[in-house]
Parts: sequence; structure tokens; C-alpha cells
Amino acid sequence: MFRAKKREICAPPAVARETFTDWWDLSSLPNAPPGGRALIVPDFDTMATLQTNQGIVLNHSQDVDLVQGTVAWETLINSLAGGGTVQNAVNSANTAIANLYPSLRYPVGQTLPQVVFTVIGNQNVCFRKCPQQ
Repeated sequence: MFRAKKREICAPPAVARETFTDWWDLSSLPNAPPGGRALIVPDFDTMATLQTNQGIVLNHSQDVDLVQGTVAWETLINSLAGGGTVQNAVNSANTAIANLYPSLRYPVGQTLPQVVFTVIGNQNVCFRKCPQQ
């Protein structure tokens, strides 16, 4: 179970593992176009250019806090469940994080950077009736 600001994601380990691999390895979906694999990852290069992140050291493997990750996850799932492509879902998640970030409060000297996600692979993968390409 993960908790972040009154949000919980709770699943038995086997279900969590299956959910993670099914959602992030989008290769076996009936609506996936050819080459329908996509991975959503933090975009550290873009993060380094954001004005809000200036002066914050990016430790590439440690810079995604659970609050921003939870907001992104929820937004990604809702967008994909609504028929959006992976790229549309990432755009929505990045917007949700950008709107949330100014309200986050970190301990002095422990500010984490605003996270930006990107798609590696096929940006047009979707779960439901895909938009016409």
C-alpha cells in the first residue's frame, strides 16, 4: 500500500505486480497499433530545464516523490481508461503535476524537483477505441 496526501493505492503483491506489468508493458492490448509498446518514465533532461527546478540537484534515480508520482499515476490511468493515447495521458499527467507542484511543501533544504514524464516507445498506444491516427 502506498499513501500520499489522503490517496491510497492498495493491492495484494501479486495483483500489484500484474497491474504494473500490464499497464507499463502495453504490448498485448487488442487496440495496440503495430509496435505497441510504451514505457512512461521521468524526463530528467526536461526536468533540468524547468525554471522551478533551478538550484535543485537532480539525483536521476531518486527524484520522483510519491505525491507527484501518485498524481501522475491517477491521471495516467484515468486518461488511458477514457480512451486517450499514452502521449495524451502523459501530457495530462504533466499538466496535473505542474498545477500541483506550487502547493507542495518540503522540509527546508529537501525540496524535490517538479517531475516531468515522457514516453519511450509508441506514443499512440491506447486501451479503448483509439483515436484515428
